Amino acid sequence: MGSIEIERKYLMVPFMAEKLLGEQEIEYKKERVQQYYISSPEEPYTRYRHKGDHYYRTVKRGEGIIREEREEEIDRNLFEANLTFIVGRPVDKIRYTFDYLGDTYELDIFAGTLRGLVYLEIEFDSFECAHDFILPELFLTLCYRDVSEEGMLSNYALSTTEHIVIEPYGDNPIQYFTPVRYVLQRALYDWAHEIYNVSIQMGSEPNDVEALHRFRVHMRKCRALLSIFKDYFSQTERKNLMAELAGMMQATNTKRDNDVAIITFNELKKELSGSLREAVRELLDVFMQKDQSLSSDLMIFMHSQTIEGTISSLLQIKDNPDIFGPDAATPVIFAANRVLDIQLTNIKERAGKLKTESITGKYHKLRILFKKLRYTLEILEFLADRKLYAKLSKRLKELQTVLGKIHDIDVQREDIAILVNQLQKGEKGRKLLEKMDRDQARLKEKFLDLYKEFDDRAARYSDLFFLHTF
Repeated sequence: MGSIEIERKYLMVPFMAEKLLGEQEIEYKKERVQQYYISSPEEPYTRYRHKGDHYYRTVKRGEGIIREEREEEIDRNLFEANLTFIVGRPVDKIRYTFDYLGDTYELDIFAGTLRGLVYLEIEFDSFECAHDFILPELFLTLCYRDVSEEGMLSNYALSTTEHIVIEPYGDNPIQYFTPVRYVLQRALYDWAHEIYNVSIQMGSEPNDVEALHRFRVHMRKCRALLSIFKDYFSQTERKNLMAELAGMMQATNTKRDNDVAIITFNELKKELSGSLREAVRELLDVFMQKDQSLSSDLMIFMHSQTIEGTISSLLQIKDNPDIFGPDAATPVIFAANRVLDIQLTNIKERAGKLKTESITGKYHKLRILFKKLRYTLEILEFLADRKLYAKLSKRLKELQTVLGKIHDIDVQREDIAILVNQLQKGEKGRKLLEKMDRDQARLKEKFLDLYKEFDDRAARYSDLFFLHTF
């Protein structure tokens, strides 16, 4: 017969173990733990574990606070041989073992698909001690709830369950372990309302440049969310919504580009003098005349069935369970860490290519990635460390602003080149285009400087949902 294991286990909110233990000057032992489970009629609960330089096979029986445990040390070959019989997925975590106020604690910080999960465990000599135990204040503030009796949150269940569901706790409906579908529903619904409100305004005021900008921003947010969290949606429903939103963006592209050109040329008029200023004025007149017909087209579009249908589809998301796939039951913290890691990796790869490929289009693609990251953080702000979130948001706005100016020059330069040729303003036009090229070159240099600072902090940003202020 094996030994009896008596323990309490607590589900904690995500936090950095070393930050907390370091601030409290608590000495600890840190080890990486890799484990998996196999199942057979004789041994339905067999765990194989690699911890430090040692390998173990453990058979556990029972559930809850008291369980029977039989453990033996094995060699690496046996550990690796049984991987072929694994049930579910392996579990990877970092374990911190330390003493505090006379008790020994094991703090597990999970990695991989379970990143965001943190368990605190304490073993006891008797059931009475376990029953009477009160979690110290230091950990109580970080405790989500006691899960000692919840078999569905055991390491075995985490390893073998395809879709992990952690029931809500407390009065707040949106928490770390809330199913991600609720967070996505809320964001899409809120943004759809903004699209609806602005569309009404533009239906009567098509020349409101700021309103059109807000309209397009919220459409981009919806598209970005459907793209970033694509694995949590029904693919058929998602593709239909993406197509509808793409059509709305396409219908407003020309008007928005024309608005930006008018704003830019009005600013250029203030900076330039002489023949260059005269050339800009003539070009500005062309865009102003074009704006009249574009405003008329926009007003008609804002009263169309296309707008009504897309907005209606977005507003009905709360009552349309078919839009989500089975993975949407995943706790939002798991989804948040996954998409953040993917986005930071994509940005790094795309930015790395700028060193050898300085084509302007590469900057625009990178701009899109930064926008998606900002929109992601906007809906996940409630999970993030406040101080780091504020710093990251500020940095992203700076990067996106510079990339936006680079892109605007690209769009305007193409239009100007055509108009200069049509208006036969050869020499004046050439000087204007040269000035725009110089401005864009300076902006590219500024972006690379800003990005270097961002990249230097990227590792810290990946822990955005862990670095809590205690």
